[in-house]
Amino acid sequence: MPTWISPQEAERRLPGFFKERGENAWKLDVPSRRIYSRFGFAEVRVQTKADGTPDFDRVVYGEAPNINAVTWGIDADGTYKVAVVVQGRPFADTPEGEPADPPIVLVSPASWAF
Repeated sequence: MPTWISPQEAERRLPGFFKERGENAWKLDVPSRRIYSRFGFAEVRVQTKADGTPDFDRVVYGEAPNINAVTWGIDADGTYKVAVVVQGRPFADTPEGEPADPPIVLVSPASWAF
């Protein structure tokens, strides 16, 4: 079954994996290529084929730990209300991988009181 492995493990399993593909940007002597921010992280991972050999590499993004909560209430007349956040995402890409212009707008339940 395919799985993700580190670039170092990919090179161990298949020496020259990056070099033969012309990809020489990864510094394999650095144990972790993870970039952190307070909102998450990004790192390079290599997906394997079913037989465990490296197949392709990709930068993946992980979210910071947080909770998902829906804020809601009921008006005096019994009407339910749900708080919603409408937010433009300037760094989002289209399904074709091109930067979205104008930004993609995300609408989601809010996690704060109204």
